[in-house]
Amino acid sequence: DRLHDRAAARTREDPPRLARLRRLLTGVILSTLFALIVLAVGPKTAGSGTFRVMSIRVIDSHTEGEPTRVIVEGGPDLGDGSIASQAERLSSEFDHLRTAVVLEPRGSEVLVGAVLRPPENSASDFGVIFFNNAGVLGMCVHGTIGVVRTLQHLGRVSDDSGTRIRLDTPVGRVTAAIRADGGISVENVSSRRTTRSVRVDLHDRTVHAD
Repeated sequence: DRLHDRAAARTREDPPRLARLRRLLTGVILSTLFALIVLAVGPKTAGSGTFRVMSIRVIDSHTEGEPTRVIVEGGPDLGDGSIASQAERLSSEFDHLRTAVVLEPRGSEVLVGAVLRPPENSASDFGVIFFNNAGVLGMCVHGTIGVVRTLQHLGRVSDDSGTRIRLDTPVGRVTAAIRADGGISVENVSSRRTTRSVRVDLHDRTVHAD
Protein backbone atom coordinates (compact mmCIF):
# COMPACT_ATOMS: atom_id res chain seq x y z
CA ASP A 1 0.00 0.00 0.00
CA ARG A 2 2.84 2.41 0.82
CA LEU A 3 4.44 1.70 -2.55
CA HIS A 4 1.12 2.32 -4.27
CA ASP A 5 0.64 5.61 -2.39
CA ARG A 6 4.13 6.82 -3.33
CA ALA A 7 3.57 5.92 -7.00
CA ALA A 8 0.22 7.73 -7.00
CA ALA A 9 1.82 10.78 -5.38
CA ARG A 10 4.57 10.88 -7.99
CA THR A 11 1.95 10.71 -10.75
CA ARG A 12 -0.05 13.56 -9.21
CA GLU A 13 3.10 15.66 -8.96
CA ASP A 14 4.04 15.08 -12.59
CA PRO A 15 1.19 16.23 -14.90
CA PRO A 16 3.24 15.79 -18.12
CA ARG A 17 3.95 12.22 -17.14
CA LEU A 18 0.26 11.63 -16.49
CA ALA A 19 -0.64 13.18 -19.82
CA ARG A 20 1.81 10.94 -21.62
CA LEU A 21 0.37 7.95 -19.83
CA ARG A 22 -3.16 8.91 -20.81
CA ARG A 23 -2.14 9.33 -24.45
CA LEU A 24 -0.54 5.91 -24.33
CA LEU A 25 -3.60 4.28 -22.83
CA THR A 26 -6.11 5.98 -25.12
CA GLY A 27 -4.22 5.86 -28.41
CA VAL A 28 -4.78 3.35 -31.18
CA ILE A 29 -1.65 1.51 -30.12
CA LEU A 30 -2.42 0.57 -26.53
CA SER A 31 0.37 -1.90 -26.39
CA THR A 32 3.24 -2.10 -28.82
CA LEU A 33 4.78 -5.49 -28.99
CA PHE A 34 8.24 -5.83 -30.42
CA ALA A 35 8.38 -9.56 -30.55
CA LEU A 36 10.99 -11.83 -31.97
CA ILE A 37 8.79 -14.84 -32.46
CA VAL A 38 10.53 -18.10 -33.16
CA LEU A 39 8.06 -20.15 -35.11
CA ALA A 40 8.32 -23.84 -35.81
CA VAL A 41 6.44 -23.60 -39.06
CA GLY A 42 6.38 -25.05 -42.51
CA PRO A 43 6.65 -28.54 -43.88
CA LYS A 44 9.18 -30.90 -42.48
CA THR A 45 12.54 -30.94 -44.17
CA ALA A 46 12.57 -33.94 -46.47
CA GLY A 47 13.86 -37.01 -44.70
CA SER A 48 14.95 -35.14 -41.61
CA GLY A 49 11.86 -35.34 -39.42
CA THR A 50 12.45 -31.73 -38.36
CA PHE A 51 10.63 -28.45 -39.00
CA ARG A 52 12.00 -25.26 -40.49
CA VAL A 53 12.37 -22.41 -38.01
CA MET A 54 11.58 -18.79 -38.87
CA SER A 55 12.22 -15.68 -36.80
CA ILE A 56 9.63 -12.97 -37.31
CA ARG A 57 9.43 -9.51 -35.78
CA VAL A 58 5.93 -8.13 -35.34
CA ILE A 59 4.23 -5.08 -33.84
CA ASP A 60 0.80 -5.45 -32.25
CA SER A 61 -1.69 -2.59 -32.18
CA HIS A 62 -5.39 -2.22 -31.69
CA THR A 63 -7.99 0.07 -33.22
CA GLU A 64 -10.80 0.65 -30.70
CA GLY A 65 -10.15 -2.86 -29.47
CA GLU A 66 -9.71 -4.53 -32.88
CA PRO A 67 -6.22 -6.07 -32.90
CA THR A 68 -3.74 -5.96 -35.78
CA ARG A 69 -0.37 -7.72 -35.90
CA VAL A 70 2.04 -6.32 -38.51
CA ILE A 71 5.02 -8.37 -39.67
CA VAL A 72 7.86 -5.87 -39.97
CA GLU A 73 10.82 -8.25 -40.33
CA GLY A 74 11.29 -11.84 -41.40
CA GLY A 75 8.16 -12.18 -43.53
CA PRO A 76 7.80 -14.72 -46.33
CA ASP A 77 9.38 -14.32 -49.76
CA LEU A 78 6.34 -13.62 -51.93
CA GLY A 79 8.31 -12.64 -55.02
CA ASP A 80 7.37 -9.84 -57.37
CA GLY A 81 4.22 -9.20 -59.34
CA SER A 82 0.95 -7.66 -58.27
CA ILE A 83 -0.13 -7.52 -54.66
CA ALA A 84 -3.04 -9.77 -55.64
CA SER A 85 -0.67 -12.43 -57.01
CA GLN A 86 1.51 -12.17 -53.91
CA ALA A 87 -1.60 -12.67 -51.77
CA GLU A 88 -2.38 -15.82 -53.73
CA ARG A 89 1.14 -17.09 -53.07
CA LEU A 90 0.80 -16.30 -49.37
CA SER A 91 -2.38 -18.38 -49.32
CA SER A 92 -1.08 -21.31 -51.37
CA GLU A 93 2.51 -21.61 -50.15
CA PHE A 94 2.69 -19.94 -46.74
CA ASP A 95 -0.60 -20.75 -45.07
CA HIS A 96 1.36 -22.41 -42.26
CA LEU A 97 2.88 -18.98 -41.50
CA ARG A 98 -0.56 -17.34 -41.44
CA THR A 99 -1.84 -19.80 -38.86
CA ALA A 100 1.34 -19.58 -36.80
CA VAL A 101 1.12 -15.78 -36.61
CA VAL A 102 -2.58 -15.22 -35.88
CA LEU A 103 -3.87 -18.40 -34.22
CA GLU A 104 -3.35 -19.88 -30.77
CA PRO A 105 -1.08 -20.04 -28.87
CA ARG A 106 0.41 -16.75 -30.16
CA GLY A 107 -2.82 -15.15 -31.32
CA SER A 108 -6.58 -15.64 -31.33
CA GLU A 109 -9.49 -15.84 -33.74
CA VAL A 110 -10.08 -12.07 -33.60
CA LEU A 111 -6.53 -11.11 -34.60
CA VAL A 112 -5.83 -9.71 -38.08
CA GLY A 113 -2.32 -10.06 -39.44
CA ALA A 114 -0.62 -7.89 -42.05
CA VAL A 115 2.56 -8.29 -44.03
CA LEU A 116 4.14 -5.19 -45.57
CA ARG A 117 5.21 -5.34 -49.20
CA PRO A 118 6.83 -2.92 -51.66
CA PRO A 119 4.19 -0.85 -53.45
CA GLU A 120 2.78 -2.19 -56.70
CA ASN A 121 2.35 1.28 -58.19
CA SER A 122 4.88 4.10 -58.25
CA ALA A 123 2.29 6.52 -56.81
CA SER A 124 1.73 4.33 -53.73
CA ASP A 125 3.74 4.27 -50.51
CA PHE A 126 3.47 0.64 -49.40
CA GLY A 127 1.86 -2.63 -50.28
CA VAL A 128 0.06 -4.69 -47.64
CA ILE A 129 -1.63 -8.07 -47.45
CA PHE A 130 -4.05 -8.82 -44.61
CA PHE A 131 -5.00 -12.22 -43.21
CA ASN A 132 -6.94 -13.65 -40.29
CA ASN A 133 -8.02 -16.95 -38.79
CA ALA A 134 -9.98 -17.87 -41.93
CA GLY A 135 -7.45 -16.99 -44.64
CA VAL A 136 -6.01 -14.16 -46.70
CA LEU A 137 -8.17 -11.03 -46.93
CA GLY A 138 -8.70 -8.58 -49.76
CA MET A 139 -8.76 -5.57 -47.41
CA CYS A 140 -9.36 -4.65 -43.77
CA VAL A 141 -10.24 -1.13 -42.61
CA HIS A 142 -9.30 -1.51 -38.95
CA GLY A 143 -6.17 -3.33 -40.10
CA THR A 144 -5.30 -0.39 -42.35
CA ILE A 145 -5.53 1.97 -39.38
CA GLY A 146 -3.32 -0.39 -37.37
CA VAL A 147 -0.77 -0.59 -40.18
CA VAL A 148 -0.58 3.19 -40.54
CA ARG A 149 -0.24 3.69 -36.78
CA THR A 150 2.52 1.07 -36.74
CA LEU A 151 4.32 2.83 -39.60
CA GLN A 152 4.07 6.08 -37.63
CA HIS A 153 5.56 4.35 -34.61
CA LEU A 154 8.46 3.15 -36.76
CA GLY A 155 9.04 6.65 -38.12
CA ARG A 156 8.19 5.59 -41.66
CA VAL A 157 5.07 7.75 -41.90
CA SER A 158 4.60 11.36 -40.78
CA ASP A 159 2.36 12.33 -37.86
CA ASP A 160 1.50 15.63 -39.56
CA SER A 161 -2.14 16.46 -40.12
CA GLY A 162 -3.15 16.06 -43.75
CA THR A 163 -0.56 13.39 -44.51
CA ARG A 164 -1.95 10.82 -46.95
CA ILE A 165 -0.62 7.26 -47.11
CA ARG A 166 -1.45 5.21 -50.18
CA LEU A 167 -1.49 1.44 -49.72
CA ASP A 168 -1.74 -1.16 -52.49
CA THR A 169 -3.89 -4.12 -51.43
CA PRO A 170 -5.08 -7.22 -53.31
CA VAL A 171 -8.33 -5.41 -54.19
CA GLY A 172 -6.80 -2.08 -55.14
CA ARG A 173 -5.40 1.09 -53.64
CA VAL A 174 -6.71 2.47 -50.35
CA THR A 175 -5.72 5.81 -48.90
CA ALA A 176 -5.34 6.68 -45.23
CA ALA A 177 -5.20 10.28 -44.03
CA ILE A 178 -3.97 11.77 -40.76
CA ARG A 179 -6.66 14.03 -39.29
CA ALA A 180 -6.10 17.22 -37.33
CA ASP A 181 -6.92 15.42 -34.07
CA GLY A 182 -4.35 12.71 -34.82
CA GLY A 183 -6.94 10.15 -35.85
CA ILE A 184 -6.79 8.19 -39.09
CA SER A 185 -9.46 8.08 -41.77
CA VAL A 186 -9.55 5.52 -44.58
CA GLU A 187 -10.78 5.91 -48.14
CA ASN A 188 -11.53 2.40 -49.32
CA VAL A 189 -11.65 1.05 -52.87
CA SER A 190 -14.66 2.22 -54.86
CA SER A 191 -17.79 0.14 -54.49
CA ARG A 192 -19.48 -1.08 -57.65
CA ARG A 193 -22.63 -2.85 -58.72
CA THR A 194 -22.04 -6.16 -60.45
CA THR A 195 -25.68 -7.30 -60.82
CA ARG A 196 -28.89 -5.30 -61.03
CA SER A 197 -32.49 -6.11 -60.06
CA VAL A 198 -31.88 -9.63 -58.78
CA ARG A 199 -35.25 -11.27 -58.10
CA VAL A 200 -35.66 -12.81 -54.66
CA ASP A 201 -38.88 -14.73 -54.01
CA LEU A 202 -39.97 -14.69 -50.36
CA HIS A 203 -42.85 -16.65 -48.89
CA ASP A 204 -45.18 -13.63 -48.97
CA ARG A 205 -43.69 -11.34 -51.63
CA THR A 206 -41.01 -10.85 -54.25
CA VAL A 207 -38.25 -8.28 -53.84
CA HIS A 208 -35.50 -7.08 -56.13
CA ALA A 209 -31.99 -6.10 -55.11
CA ASP A 210 -28.75 -4.87 -56.68
